[in-house]
Amino acid sequence: MMELGGITEPKIDQSGPPPAGEFNYIDISSVDNKSKRIVDPKRLPVEGAPSRARQRLQAGDVLVSMTRPNLNAVALVPPELDGSIGSTGFHVLRARGNVSPQWLYYGVQTHQFVGAMSELVQGALYPAVRPKDIRAFDIALPDLDEQRRIVAEIEKQFSRLDEAVANLKRVKANLKRYKAAVLKAAVEGRLVPAEAELALREGRAFETAAEHLARFRGARAEGRHGRVSGEAWGNGATPDLPLLPPGWCWSNFEAVADRVTVGHVGPMKDEYVAEGIPFLRSQNVRPNRYDSEGLKFISPNSTRSFKSPPWSRAISSSCALAVSASRA
Repeated sequence: MMELGGITEPKIDQSGPPPAGEFNYIDISSVDNKSKRIVDPKRLPVEGAPSRARQRLQAGDVLVSMTRPNLNAVALVPPELDGSIGSTGFHVLRARGNVSPQWLYYGVQTHQFVGAMSELVQGALYPAVRPKDIRAFDIALPDLDEQRRIVAEIEKQFSRLDEAVANLKRVKANLKRYKAAVLKAAVEGRLVPAEAELALREGRAFETAAEHLARFRGARAEGRHGRVSGEAWGNGATPDLPLLPPGWCWSNFEAVADRVTVGHVGPMKDEYVAEGIPFLRSQNVRPNRYDSEGLKFISPNSTRSFKSPPWSRAISSSCALAVSASRA
């Protein structure tokens, strides 16, 4: 094991940018702590140089952000950024002759390094470590040839992982498109044969969606003393909506739902308890799923009007929906 300070150059030129012209400036915001790369170097005029633009960098330098080491903002200076100026917010590790820069680069990405630095932070508003904390970290050091072999294998495996992640993203995107296509075909009557088509083929009668809704609304009106709401309409009544298969009709939610209501409106923070009846809020409703994170509870004695019957659906806006025909 060797301390980083014993296998890297002790000092980095701090003379800053050239006296005139423009220069590439790398600060902490230039580094993507996920990819561990410099993704956004700034091209600045000398007269606009920040006071932190002091460190003259070379290709192969390993940059380690001293601020918030738990985020592990580290990067390797590529050849195209040789001669750039780095922020003093970085500690710069410049490998000596018997050390591979890539070995240092991967070494400061390990959980051991991140954990050790996170335990040494000083300051609450601006948590940071000191250069001497970084240089005192012990790192395993095989001979140079073995370092290179291990680095080559790391990069081969990482390349495979990157390719697998890219393939997974493509598969997820394709699945999302396929799901959307299936749902679109279903609600437009193209996923399975329409009931009218089956009835014609089998030589039997069938009840159209409009007839079914009329019967449903009639039965509901009897239970509500004649008070019903909602409407249904056929093809052509609304030009903005696509044509439906024979026997289908358009409807709004009020026509097909037993109850359409607005959730509780008003302050609730004084009603929350540690255990009780789950209280569903808008943040718990996500696209096509229920999210229990941040779920709140209310006392059974708070109110009974909040309760939703089984199989209720939470939606964010009203819309029209297509209703299919049924067997007679």
